Amino acid sequence: NQRRLLKILFLSPLPPPINGHSLASKVLLDELATYHDVEIVDFKKDRFSEGVDSFKRIFQIVRNLMSIWRKKKNVNAIYLTISESFAGNIKDLVIYLFCFKYISRMYIHLHGGSIKKLLWDRHRIVFIINKILIKRFAGVIVTGQSHLSIFDGMIHSKKLHVVQNFAQDYLFLTDENIRDKFSITKPLSIIFISNFMKKKGYNELVDAYLGLNNAMKKMVSIEFAGRFDSKSQKKAFLEKIEGVEH
Repeated sequence: NQRRLLKILFLSPLPPPINGHSLASKVLLDELATYHDVEIVDFKKDRFSEGVDSFKRIFQIVRNLMSIWRKKKNVNAIYLTISESFAGNIKDLVIYLFCFKYISRMYIHLHGGSIKKLLWDRHRIVFIINKILIKRFAGVIVTGQSHLSIFDGMIHSKKLHVVQNFAQDYLFLTDENIRDKFSITKPLSIIFISNFMKKKGYNELVDAYLGLNNAMKKMVSIEFAGRFDSKSQKKAFLEKIEGVEH
């Protein structure tokens, strides 16, 4: 039987650049677009930092809000990936109000688990406003069972859904391939693949390596792959590892 065609407003960052958030959004978008009419507002950012930190970012947000205002009419569902920063949450609240007529059709997706500790526990008024609006939603999506408690008392448990983090099928190796890779562990090869944000721990990894004695250093090889958010961060990192062989 052919599925009923829905009109969906999709509000999320999409590649490029590729990161965990944008990749997950792209996979979902591709699946939804197979069966439904999807209107897209791409929330991609040029920088990794959270919140509103430049006039360019403010312009991007205003442009996105204008697109939402135009595209929200007569939608059957709204999908939004929400922010964990204070400024980002203000932006989300504005979107909730923009789409208030359709708020009972809205699904929000939290990619992370720090919003309670970093935002709602610190700003009681912000939490109360979020709670008033979120209880009206069609559903809330989180990435693990441990994150369900974030929305305790904010929305009915039947409207809470868990979609586990994932990796694409082509990234998985067979058991034989894994055994081959770990049959030779000298030197122990470590690859750091991520954007270079401080909270990702790349500095801690370098500091741990630098703290090893010379004999241990010869047993470990580390490679880094990713993008820096600023030239100053990149310069500081390169200065730290200058002269390091591995």
